[in-house]
Amino acid sequence: MAKTYRKINRKKSVRTIMDECDDIWREIVLQSANRQCELKFCNSKDQVEAHHIYERTNPALRHDLENGIALCYNCHRNFAHRHKQDFIRAISGMRDLLYLRYKAFSKEPVDYYKRLEELKKCLEKLS
Repeated sequence: MAKTYRKINRKKSVRTIMDECDDIWREIVLQSANRQCELKFCNSKDQVEAHHIYERTNPALRHDLENGIALCYNCHRNFAHRHKQDFIRAISGMRDLLYLRYKAFSKEPVDYYKRLEELKKCLEKLS
């Protein structure tokens, strides 16, 4: 007699969804900057990385595209992380920092499934 198996409909875990969001967010930030450092004094195209302006530990800002900036390895390590206040001043005209500060204190729960779909749509528009 053949065994029958129940089909289990499993949703992806929140951790898996967050990882997917991270990857798509990174790709959008890099594509939007044409894969070059966005700092006016640099514009390098070598080893460009996506950087969170305000820390990625904040769920409200983690995948917000306004909270991302493309930086070359040197600017990312030697400027953005070591001289945070100078970095924030340098990009103040490039991003709406007031919006980011306001959103950082948002207490709304994050729907990562919805966020993933929004990021996918945004990536499709860029491609």
